[in-house]
Amino acid sequence: MLVSELPGEWRNSLLKQSPLWNREVSSLTTLDLSAFLRRHMGTIHHLTARKQVDTLIDACWAAVLEGSIAPAPAICYFSPPVVRLTYDELREWLSKTSPVRALAILFALETKRSIEEVIDLTWKDYNPQNVSTVASRLVGMVPRHFKLQYVFWESLPSGTATPLFGLQESVRDVTQGRGWEELKTLYSDLIPMDRDADAEAFRGDLGIDLADWMPTSQVRH
Repeated sequence: MLVSELPGEWRNSLLKQSPLWNREVSSLTTLDLSAFLRRHMGTIHHLTARKQVDTLIDACWAAVLEGSIAPAPAICYFSPPVVRLTYDELREWLSKTSPVRALAILFALETKRSIEEVIDLTWKDYNPQNVSTVASRLVGMVPRHFKLQYVFWESLPSGTATPLFGLQESVRDVTQGRGWEELKTLYSDLIPMDRDADAEAFRGDLGIDLADWMPTSQVRH
């Protein structure tokens, strides 16, 4: 059985673009997988590569249990290295959602709050003295709505201002299905490496001009 014949979601897969794609599963070695991961290490694709290796191993075990492959190939016993997220990758992920949602997600990570707590956070409950300098600066980048009580808000196409409903789904979308709990774990061990921007500058300033995004009639100066 070829790797390309294994069941799974391989659309736009890094594996599909590699020489491993047309190899017999039984011919793959743990060295092949290590080389594949090393090829993407230090790039914005290294976490994606790791996730696809996990998917490949799971698909191999499923094929073994179904009797499609025998005996279990060597890659079934491969132990991928510990995954760590870089600032580069985090910035790439956050760029895939709206500016204010990116700020809210980063605020939640910085303050160790749940997504629900950040969605429901009001100006009445927000105390800048109880959060880090970074978290305070993130809040400062969100224009304050003249009526809405929520710290983080957005405008619908109709112009109506609302809280950030569906923020949990936004996290899953930008992290390629990893979800909030895994993102929190990755953030707690973040690698301060960013090819295009200084890590400290990224923490303090996402470089987003929200004045161009918010209707000026709804912003309190």
